Amino acid sequence: MFTLSIPVEERRNMLQRLFIAWSIALVFLAVLVIERDIFLFSDILYSFLIATLLWLFTDVGDWLIHNNAGNRFPLNLPRYIYIGIATPASSFVAYALGDFVSGRSIIATNPVRVLSWMALSTVLAYIFIWFLTQRQLHKEDQISTTHAKLRLLESQLEPHMLFNTLANLRALVVTDTTQATQMLDRIVSYMRAIVNGSRANMHPLREEFERLNDYLDLMKLRMGARLNYTLTLSPELDNHLVPPFILQPLVENAIKHGLEPLVEGGRIFIVATTDGKIVSLEVNDTGAGANKEDITNAKGFGWMQVSERLAAIYGNKAAINLISNHPYKTSARISLPYSDVEGFIK
Repeated sequence: MFTLSIPVEERRNMLQRLFIAWSIALVFLAVLVIERDIFLFSDILYSFLIATLLWLFTDVGDWLIHNNAGNRFPLNLPRYIYIGIATPASSFVAYALGDFVSGRSIIATNPVRVLSWMALSTVLAYIFIWFLTQRQLHKEDQISTTHAKLRLLESQLEPHMLFNTLANLRALVVTDTTQATQMLDRIVSYMRAIVNGSRANMHPLREEFERLNDYLDLMKLRMGARLNYTLTLSPELDNHLVPPFILQPLVENAIKHGLEPLVEGGRIFIVATTDGKIVSLEVNDTGAGANKEDITNAKGFGWMQVSERLAAIYGNKAAINLISNHPYKTSARISLPYSDVEGFIK
């Protein structure tokens, strides 16, 4: 489908390829100057016209005609034909524009040079697009591998959360059957929401906070007045995409290691904010506090699960830290780039 709409990320990639084309033009220009020991302004004109129009025809033009963001630069028959026509055509147009601007007549006086460059540029275009195709295939392989790893991590997380909840329910069945019944109803509702909505690789922060609220409601049935919590989500982050259940293991840790050891319990503050570049997700608690060893050697299941999922999706663009500070006893903080991870929204 023909469209003039090019995603921001693709535009950024196109500009990178334009700079590559200009760099190659500079190399050819340097070779010409060295060979002839003379510098001509027209050489700059022709070199950059050829590089820019090659990029415009074979990169931007290819996108506008084929518009296949999910499989960029596949070397199928339509693209073979397109590149075979667009590349020599762009070279010819570049020479024609150069002749018009400079007043020279290279097309008329040196047609062999023009035809030679048209053939060479076509070969170079095929080589360059073959390279981009291989890089795209490698990227898709990485995404597939990451998807598989995320599924494995999620399959570990959900039973872990369920077993913890069922263990709490078992204790309540003996001590308070009414509360156990209420908790069981919440569990059924909560698990239904998980089954219906947790299969996506990414989901809006709004949904993450809704599930956290459901989970904390379950925990409050068991802990009563010993558990209090506040969830604060900046409005501009409602639809910001994050991995499902990225905060829940940290909330579980805050309850288990922070609030449960204290007779009086405590409060959990879950906060999501952004400065326009970084998204900050915090799970703060006023519980028992983390000691130095906990902070420097955070290796529990929940902590490692979150760390591995962040690394799989964001690489080194995300970070997770455990700190002890005032007014909270412990803060677990996740920092994410303020952008959607389109490759995982499938």
